[in-house]
Amino acid sequence: MSDAALRRETKQLIKSTSAGFTGRPRGQDRKVRRLSYDVDDRRAQVFSRIDDGSRSGGLGWIDDIVQLAEEFDLQYRKPGERGPLQASGVRVLRILCTRFLRFASGQLDPAVRTIALATGYTYKTVHSALTRLKKHGFLDWVRRSQATDRRAGDAGPQREQVSNAYHFPMSGLPKAVLQRWKDLRERRRRRRQSEAPVAATNAPQPGQRRLPSDPAMRALLLSMEARLEGANPETGEYTRSGDQG
Repeated sequence: MSDAALRRETKQLIKSTSAGFTGRPRGQDRKVRRLSYDVDDRRAQVFSRIDDGSRSGGLGWIDDIVQLAEEFDLQYRKPGERGPLQASGVRVLRILCTRFLRFASGQLDPAVRTIALATGYTYKTVHSALTRLKKHGFLDWVRRSQATDRRAGDAGPQREQVSNAYHFPMSGLPKAVLQRWKDLRERRRRRRQSEAPVAATNAPQPGQRRLPSDPAMRALLLSMEARLEGANPETGEYTRSGDQG
């Protein structure tokens, strides 16, 4: 046996022995990371609706969490150093939310390589950014796996790793940052409430036409209607109803 082969066997023996002592044997699915839950396991069900589930509500939520991250990175940056999230962390958070987050369900499970492609960063940069976001309470995830199509006893792994399930616990934020988050959300809620009566007032009533918002277009439309009215008055040969006597 060559020296290289002997070293490999020795390393494998040490790993299997260590796993036995810790009570976490690796088994045959060695490519599946520890603490990976099946995609259907309740512990992997971490998604929750974003705001009210609507597009407008979700976009407002994204604006708030990105603003919070930017403020956090600036406020907690030490002189002469980069912020705790760094620019790459804020960008990864923004891309995660704008490209991959489903507002109605909260589903967020892109692969790290997919995030890297969307951000233009390397795999290593994205992985580091995600780690910082998790460390400071902006993001968390659950590792997941799923069964392969192999039957028990077949050669090859019975399970395979799939992408993480990401979610936003927020409760892990520092107390002052969490309060700022609550303030941002409350401010947006009040703004939405104040805009609702205005929108309802401006909404067309039943049978009422909606005119263009642009003043020039509105004036042109009204002018054309006036000329049409003059071309076919009520006292003319035919009435506007089209009745022909």
